[in-house]
Amino acid sequence: MPRRSHLSIIHLVLSVIIIGCSSGTATTADTIADPAIPGFTNCDPPHDLGCEGANLESVSLSYANLANANLENANLSNASLRGANLHNANLANANLTFADLAGGYGDANFTGANLSNADLSHSAFRKFAGAKLKKAMLFKSDLVDANLNSADLSYADLSWANVTFASLINANLTGAILTGANLTGTTLHGANLTGAILKGVISANLSGLDLSGLDLSGAINVNLTDAILTGTTMPDGTIHD
Repeated sequence: MPRRSHLSIIHLVLSVIIIGCSSGTATTADTIADPAIPGFTNCDPPHDLGCEGANLESVSLSYANLANANLENANLSNASLRGANLHNANLANANLTFADLAGGYGDANFTGANLSNADLSHSAFRKFAGAKLKKAMLFKSDLVDANLNSADLSYADLSWANVTFASLINANLTGAILTGANLTGTTLHGANLTGAILKGVISANLSGLDLSGLDLSGAINVNLTDAILTGTTMPDGTIHD
């Protein structure tokens, strides 16, 4: 066969392979990511973890090992990180609205992140300073020693969460559900608890806070020194004048 015919056949085979590959269904995060986003890198978690500013909306990273990942400013809205290992991961200022982080763990940094409506139930994270956690699900979460200073936890569900020795200085807990939460050693100085549900909270230091009209029935070992208790339902069920 002439040499030219051999080359033509090789070109044809290569063309078929390239077309076949390009027509396949994309499954990795780098094909989801938007290269127009400033700071974008060709990330493909969990294989390539340099994902600063990447668009990972609705991506599935359930039970992935994302230790040391850089997801700062990334868009992870509606993404699934259920059970993911986020040890040392940087999610500062990331968009995690409606994300599923249930059962996630590791020393991740969520400083300034938007976790509104996210599911963090049964998770174990610590760094939430200034984070937006409005309506977030934190049911039975492990928040021991967590930094939640100035975090927006309005209408979040913290029922039965372990918040011992956490810092919630100036946190917004308006309408938050804290039923049965363990607040032993928790710092709540300057926190806004307007409309919060505090039934059955354990060992909370609520001294000096405005607890007007709140329900503290069933609360155990709470410190109410100098608290404002107008119309408050006390732990024994009586209503304070």
